[in-house]
Parts: sequence; structure tokens; C-alpha cells
Amino acid sequence: MSFRARFRMGVGDSPEAHEIPNDLLRNDSAAMVFTLDDLWRNSPKSLGLVELRSPRDLSIFRKIYDHSFRIGDNASGWEISYTREFDMTNDTKLFPPLEDWESKGFRPDLLGRWIGPEDEVALPVYEGRMIGSCDFWAMSWVSGKGRTAVWKTEQADGKCIRPQYLIHQSHCRSVDKFNPGLKIVHKRITAATNARSMVACFVTQVACGDTSPTLSLTDFTNNIALSSVLNTFAFDFVTRPRIGGLHLDWHLLAELPIPDRLQDTNPTYGGLVRNAFRLSAIHRRFAPEWLKLKHLYPELGSKEWKLWWAVTEADRLRLRVEIDALCADLYGLDPDDFDWIVRDDPTDPKGFYRVDRQLPFQERLTGLAAAAFRALKEGKWSAESAASLSNDEFFDLLGIPELTNAKAAHAKGLPGPLIEKRDGCHVWKPENFPKDDPRHGWTWNDCWKDAVAILGSEDAVRRYVEEEPKTAEPSHDEQPFRLQAKKPTPSQGKLF
Repeated sequence: MSFRARFRMGVGDSPEAHEIPNDLLRNDSAAMVFTLDDLWRNSPKSLGLVELRSPRDLSIFRKIYDHSFRIGDNASGWEISYTREFDMTNDTKLFPPLEDWESKGFRPDLLGRWIGPEDEVALPVYEGRMIGSCDFWAMSWVSGKGRTAVWKTEQADGKCIRPQYLIHQSHCRSVDKFNPGLKIVHKRITAATNARSMVACFVTQVACGDTSPTLSLTDFTNNIALSSVLNTFAFDFVTRPRIGGLHLDWHLLAELPIPDRLQDTNPTYGGLVRNAFRLSAIHRRFAPEWLKLKHLYPELGSKEWKLWWAVTEADRLRLRVEIDALCADLYGLDPDDFDWIVRDDPTDPKGFYRVDRQLPFQERLTGLAAAAFRALKEGKWSAESAASLSNDEFFDLLGIPELTNAKAAHAKGLPGPLIEKRDGCHVWKPENFPKDDPRHGWTWNDCWKDAVAILGSEDAVRRYVEEEPKTAEPSHDEQPFRLQAKKPTPSQGKLF
């Protein structure tokens, strides 16, 4: 059984009243043919119709779901807990504004905490505006409240953690919903016409308000892998049509797809985990997690700790391009599909043409991701081979060596590499920072010291690092889960 439908979006795309009958009944080229399977697969609880724009969108939408299971399916190993840890209104008594804490003598330390006169510890309270895509701290509070509040952008090479509110660590640990361990946080307030609708990263040792809900898994690396998927264009492509208002809540998230090949047995998995971690864990507060990841991926010991941090614009752009291309492959797309998703089309109100709009398409994240995916499918690179490629070599494979290579840029008559047109850090040499610089301390030994300071003792660090990843027992009586619609787990227990 099937039926035809067409959705009109945007002022310029709406028909006049007298055009509606002809548009619905006779304009076959614009109509989409939906099946009952589309409803059961994409919206098993609500049976709602996803408002897509064209038959091409529908075809790609189906292909993505054909290679996925849903976030709310509770698939084996992917039992995802959704939590709003603290309500920014009802729980406001628990987190006074920063000025109150400062008046009591609390001061920030280098590990992202605030320490009181009696060594009490207060933790940042996260709000959605603080995070960016693969960026655990994109904005710091400066002054003001509500809509008049002033915020400043934090650069990757010197994150200064300054929240609007703090909460006492003891209060956090008395709340069952609070998860002190690694968890994914996303912006709840969003829109289908923003540059990006899903904005997420992973965090640890912080409290999260209701504008920054969390997704948690018991498996350490699955948290990281999922955070990488959430920030991709392919995932955002299926997210945007579902958002009819200004909130991305659980009832929408539960029906969104995770690639069913996102498993630790797939070589792509390790590449996504390492790339996402290098992008987001660029602060000393992640020292215990870095040691744990090094325990799971011993090859990280080939370089010192902070040399892995993706701080420069070249590193950050390159790793995000890789993640987008690798995830497009996991979703079963082909290069033409991905080209359609990231195309530069200002007439599509939910398109990604706003991303890096100030740059030529070839230099945008969208254009580079499309070129990288095509090169991936042509066998020019893989998740394994990319680890040995320099930025210059990688972008040369994409046909744009002048992005990072000064010689290639000069050969084309450019004053310097194109990457320098982007704001941010362009040189990162932590080994050269003096001892009085907060960025000093770049070795794995320094990482160990920071982890001990965070977790309280060397034994606590060893237990955390060597703890075996927790995975659910496999179910042998079920078929692959992509069409299962199970009830989501309502809360997340403490990880340690």
C-alpha cells in the first residue's frame, strides 16, 4: 500500500490557493510516494509522516534507515539513556550565579573546577549555548542575564571555563539523575533552519541543565563514537525534517538513526573514536579519559599527550571532514547522495548552504566533506590509512593542497594557505610553553598527575583506566534491531 504526498516549506515555496488542486493532483514530478513501511521504520510510535522536500530526499532518507537502527531501540550494546539532569527553573536554588560563588572566595583551577576557601569543589552548570559541534566549551559567560547576557567565543588553544552558574559537587552526587562520567550533551533549543540543527559533544564531571540534555551509554568508547555520528551532515539531514518547532527532545531523538555498522569490530569505529576524542577532549579536565583511551588504544603512546589535541584549525577541519565522510559510508550512501545532502542551494530552507557561507564551496566543511567522501569511495584513503597521512597529504588527495600547504598556495599565486582565512589557532606547540603558562604540561606523565588530582588518588585512576568496558549481553533470539521499537531507559546510573 502506498500514497502520494507533498510538503511545502518556506514563503517562496507555497502555492496560491487556486494552484493547490492542480499541484496536489497533477504535479506528479513533485509528489513523493510513501509506503506503510516508511511510517513503521521512521516513526514507529507516532506513525508520523516526515516532511521531506523531494523524492530525492525520500530516497536518501530510506537508504540511511536501511543501514541503521534507531536511538530509542535499545539495541544490544547501545542502550542509550536520555536525561535532563537539572531544571534551570525548578532547581535554581542548587546553582547560584557565579558572582555569588566568587564573593564567597571560590576561584577557578586549571582543571575546570572552582575551589572554595575550605577546599570545597563546585562544578560548572552547562547550558546549551556553551557547546559547539565537537566542542565541549565553545562559549563563556561574561555578564548579564537572559537574552541580554554577553558571551564570548573560546578559542581551542586556551579554553577558559567560565559558566554562568556553579553547583556544589556534593549536591550533584546526591541527585540520582546526575552522571559524573563521560556523557554526550546536545543543544535542546534549535531549529531546522539553523546552520546545524544537531550540535553535540561529550563532557565529564559537569552538571547539565535542561537546555543541554544528556545521552549516556555504559560503554566508554560508544559514547565517543556516538558523539561523532551526531555531528555529521548525514545525521543532521534526517534530523532537520523532524523539527517543527524550537526544541529537539527525546520523542524526536528516539527515532533518529545510528549506523548499524558502528561496531568496534569495524575498522572505521576506532578512527571515529580517536578523531572525535581529539576534537573534543582538548582540556586538562579530560586527563582520566585520555589515560583510559590510551589503555584501549596503545598506539596513542607514540606521541605525547597534548600533541594529540586537535587545536589548530587545520587539524580540526581535517578530522571533522574525515568523520563526515566515514559516517556517510556507514550509512550506506554513495557520493551522489552525499553531494545532494551538502549542496549549495539557498532555495532549500533546511539546507546546509549556511555552513561556512563566507567561503567558496570548495573550502567549506560541506564541500570538503563531499570531496573526502568521493575520495574514500574511490579507495584513495581509509580510516586506517588516514592515520599516517599529514594534513598536507590528506588535502592533496582531495584536490585542494593549497588549503594547508604553503608551497601549493604560492604556486597558485595565493599569499598563504587557505586555512589561514579561518579564525582560530594555527600553531600548536605545547612543548614550548613555559611552566607559568596554563597550557604547560604536555607529557603523559603530566596527564597522569592531572588525573590523580581529578579522581583523588593513583588507585582511583588505575581502577578507572583499567575498568573493562561495559556492554550488554548479546541477544541471540532477535533479528537485527533496525526495525525494533523498544521503550527507552528513563535514567542513567552513576558510572563510578
